[in-house]
Parts: sequence; C-alpha cells; structure tokens
Amino acid sequence: MAQSIADLALVLQNVSKVTWNETSLSGPGAVYAAETPKMLWRGLGNNQINIADLPNGSHKQTSGERSIDGISAVVFQNKVFIAWTGTDERINVMKLDEPKSKITLSETSQHGPALAVLENTLYLAWTGTDTRLNIIRSKNGSQFEDKVTLDERSHHSPALSHFQEKLFLAWTGTDTRLNVLAAISIGHGKVTLGETSIAGPALTEFAGQLYIGWSGTDTPHHLNWNKSADGFYFPPNSKKTSRESSNVAPALLTVPIEFFGPALLLYWTGTDNRLNWEKIEEIVVQQKK
Repeated sequence: MAQSIADLALVLQNVSKVTWNETSLSGPGAVYAAETPKMLWRGLGNNQINIADLPNGSHKQTSGERSIDGISAVVFQNKVFIAWTGTDERINVMKLDEPKSKITLSETSQHGPALAVLENTLYLAWTGTDTRLNIIRSKNGSQFEDKVTLDERSHHSPALSHFQEKLFLAWTGTDTRLNVLAAISIGHGKVTLGETSIAGPALTEFAGQLYIGWSGTDTPHHLNWNKSADGFYFPPNSKKTSRESSNVAPALLTVPIEFFGPALLLYWTGTDNRLNWEKIEEIVVQQKK
C-alpha cells in the first residue's frame, strides 16, 4: 500500500475536513494516479498550474503553464492527462509529466474544460466563447476529432464522467439550473434537475451511482451533492447539503483505500480562497479475521 494512501486513511479516521494553505480563485481539479489522490489548482496571483498529493499537499509540482480557470485531469492509457484554458482562451491538453506533449486546440473558451475516459477514448468537453457546449474525442490524446456542438448553453465549465458504459455530461444552464445528459447515447434526453448553482457542477461514479456536486445559489453558496442509480433520476430525498460553502465549482473523486473500502472525496475552494477536501461518502469493508 502506497504511503500516501496509508496517510490518507489515517486522516480519514481522525478528521472530516482538511484545509491547505494553498489558494485559488477557481475550483480545484481531482485525479487518482499512481495509487495517490491528487489535487490540481490554478495558483492565486500567477495563474500557474499546480498539483499536489493528498492528504497534506506533499510532492507539489508547479508548471510554467498558466490557466484562466480550473484544470481537469484524468488517467488515460496509463498517463495523467490535464486540460486547461490558457490565458489566450485557447484549450490545451498535455501529459502531465511530458510538457513537450502539449497540444493547443483551435477551440476557445472563457472557462476550464472537462475530461473523461470511456472505452479507451479520451473525451474533452468545454463551453465555447459563444456559450454553447462542445464535445470532442481522441484515441491517442494528441489528435482530436468528431467534434459535436450541442444546442445547449452555459456560462460555466461543464463536467464529464463515465457511468454504466455511457458518457455523461453535466452543466449549469444559463437559467442557473443543473442539467445532465448521456452525451453519446441514443434514446436518452436531457434531464433538468430542480437545483440551481452559481458555477459549473462536478460529476463522478461512486459505488454504482452517478454523483453530482455543486455550489448552491443560496447565501452563502453551500456545497451540495446528490446521486442517481441510472444517471437520470436524482431523488430529492438523497440530496445532501454541506455546512461548507464555495463561490466556484467543486470536484469529486473516488478513492480506493485498501483495508478500509472506497471513499468519495469532495474538493472545493473556500470563500477565503483556500483549498479544502473531505470525505463525504464511504463503503465500509468488513475486515477478515
């Protein structure tokens, strides 16, 4: 078991929330790679891309690349890929440990993009400068094709996740309401939730359910999450609201923890701009005697 996972398990047993000294004006990103949960963020003041390990921000790396919003990350073909919107508003994709692999798309956005993997294909979604949502895909992480522009609009970043062999897209509409769509499936329409957000949502699979997280339109913008067994119906009575709040989009990450069982982590940027994470769901594994 990796030392970072052992450290994380110990923290999860003793505290519910961890606040880092790192700060950002954007929502954080999340990825689980090399048996380590990580957080990515845009540095406050310099816009640089940063990544560090949970639980306490060790092994921090700061890239010379700069972003105008949050950074997305995913493991694809055994490599960590990141995507971000540069200060020129163009979307970039790169293998985290291979700066020379960076590609800059001709696509532009004023918000951070989203990444997901389904059936050995890397998917990238973004909100165009015309506010329309777009999806494009790649078989190798360097050549993207088959762009689809949806007749849906947003003023924020979208979210992507695989779930039940489908690719799901979530976004906050221009009316602030949350929406979910099985993006490349036939026969499934858009679902509009009865929830509203001031920012883009987060989306991930955990324990056979599709989870969505968001910052509410209430004061002071409390963090919320809900889950769905099929990706389309999110029961109102399963919604949970945190005491924590954020002015930007949160992130969700599923982490397998040996001996303890999987945990669902919530990442967010506090209203004081400091980065935070906490466990919000878990599966308790019965230990063998």
